[in-house]
Amino acid sequence: MSDDTFTEIQSQPEVWERILELCEKQPHEQIRDWINSDYPVLTGCGSSFYLCLSAAAVLTQLTRRRALGISASEICTSPNAVFSDKENYSLLAVSRNGKSAETVGAARLFKDRSAKVLAFSTVTSSPLLEVCAPGMLLTAAAERSRYMTRSFTAGLLALQYLIASSIQRHELLKELRKLPEICRRVIENCDSLVKSIAEEKQFDDYVGLGQGPFYGLAAESMLKIKEMVKAPAEAYPSLEVMHGPNYLLSKKTLVTLLHADSAGTYELPLLERMKPTGACRFVICEKASSKIREKSDLLFEINSGLSESARLILAMPVMQLFAFYRARATGNPLE
Repeated sequence: MSDDTFTEIQSQPEVWERILELCEKQPHEQIRDWINSDYPVLTGCGSSFYLCLSAAAVLTQLTRRRALGISASEICTSPNAVFSDKENYSLLAVSRNGKSAETVGAARLFKDRSAKVLAFSTVTSSPLLEVCAPGMLLTAAAERSRYMTRSFTAGLLALQYLIASSIQRHELLKELRKLPEICRRVIENCDSLVKSIAEEKQFDDYVGLGQGPFYGLAAESMLKIKEMVKAPAEAYPSLEVMHGPNYLLSKKTLVTLLHADSAGTYELPLLERMKPTGACRFVICEKASSKIREKSDLLFEINSGLSESARLILAMPVMQLFAFYRARATGNPLE
């Protein structure tokens, strides 16, 4: 069992502090230009792709301008099915180590079309950086383990901060600065719960649900379970689970809902609709209402006191720790 993985999950509060310092001390003009471009696009593979999905949703929500998160493989294989000749796109290529062949290929394709291309990474030298300019290098979030944990949350935090700064959302910036300290509490408060769920409950498969920017987090959470636990795990926009996937839910399924208060009108009835499947409903939310308590089987409250936009990444250490403890409980080596 890897000490590196556990250490990197636990180190996120300190890493977030360093990332916020980086965002505040340097202008990052190229990233700001990308944020304010006609049509910002983010691309990556695996965890980086899911980071892109959440970041694109955040950018669109905050600026009310369309941003696109798309897998690098889709850009490489079917660019004409994705992009219009009438739009002026700018690309942010996200890759932890800058070595992903598809991400490098997508960056090269954009560069060949004379589009602006920036790299978002944790290393200072890589094949990706040979193709495009370094938009932002998060070396403080670099990892030794094979899994993206702190580099995922640090990357999303950096983009949230720079987006909020670019549009002068001062209250949101103030909230984002509180995240490292709140994350320390979240890790401390969730540890015994997720460890007991991982060690004492018997699950064969896993489902993650989320809407808007929470969908990218749900997908990343399920990828961590696939990678660490080596078990079937799928993610869906919350309500989609009842349109086919519900037939696969059983008493051996753990369904985790990353609950958004803004989606409560739909997500609360969803919990009731899932009850006949027998699946274990685990809800991660800011603060549980009486209805959430009634309709969930397992519950963790973030209790951040922050807005939904600011507290987004606080759910990730909870799910990362669950995947780690579940891998250890099932005897799966992490390295």
